[in-house]
Amino acid sequence: MGARSRAVVGVLVALVVVAGAAGALAKQRQGNGSENGTGLTYQGRFYWASGQEVAPTALGEMLQRDVPFQDITADVRRVNGFDPGTALAAWLPSLTGSPGGPRWQFMAVDQDMGTNPRGHERSRAVLVPER
Repeated sequence: MGARSRAVVGVLVALVVVAGAAGALAKQRQGNGSENGTGLTYQGRFYWASGQEVAPTALGEMLQRDVPFQDITADVRRVNGFDPGTALAAWLPSLTGSPGGPRWQFMAVDQDMGTNPRGHERSRAVLVPER
């Protein structure tokens, strides 16, 4: 292999390494270090879906309709006591397999609060109580 061929191969290898690093960084930023999870992106922020229903008394104003979520769309509303930049409610089908059709589900940009809202006093206060 000549010097020119080695140089071309070296450049190609460097491009693959840079592209891989950029992809890994993008995944880390989106998911707080996780490579997968259920949620949606609203106004440039990823919100983790909890599957937990927000109490009707905690629902605020409608923020947007038809936000992409997997292969459907969801409407999103404010959750009283939360800035919409940190948490919101999305009208989604059951994510836990429970019957009853779509409901307003709690979502948060913080991965732990979004996936475990009952583990946080503040978010637990806006959920439908467990039966």
